[in-house]
Amino acid sequence: MDSSLKAFLVAAGVVITCIVLSIGFYISGEARKTALLSSNQITELNAELSERDLKKYDGLEVMGSDVLSAVLAIMSAERDWCNKIIVYTNNNASGIICTYNYKKISITAYNSLLDNIRNSSNASYINPKGKFMGSITRDENGVITELIFKQL
Repeated sequence: MDSSLKAFLVAAGVVITCIVLSIGFYISGEARKTALLSSNQITELNAELSERDLKKYDGLEVMGSDVLSAVLAIMSAERDWCNKIIVYTNNNASGIICTYNYKKISITAYNSLLDNIRNSSNASYINPKGKFMGSITRDENGVITELIFKQL
């Protein structure tokens, strides 16, 4: 009787251990899925927040003073997206204000840009009282590559 009780206890111990391990593996798998889902949601939220200041101009009619503010704010900030800002004015058919490579533009280029867009005799002049329609362009990955303003 003593050895059969020991065998029963060992068998029960093995079964309980298997159940505990199964529950542990199940919880581990569910935790991994939850962590992956949370990570994806955080990445999406991060992308949305980082694009917020550009996305707001998509389909929005703004004054030239707002365009000036947007251009200067974007050009002075470090970004790894939106590498082209285009402003179509009545004076400037080509409209590319600046193209830059993922870093702050130099002080010289920034000052030159500032002079050009504020000088009414320059082709890149942005009239603060003019009306513009904003839009954005995305690449195949959904990243904003261009901010465009067209004078109405």
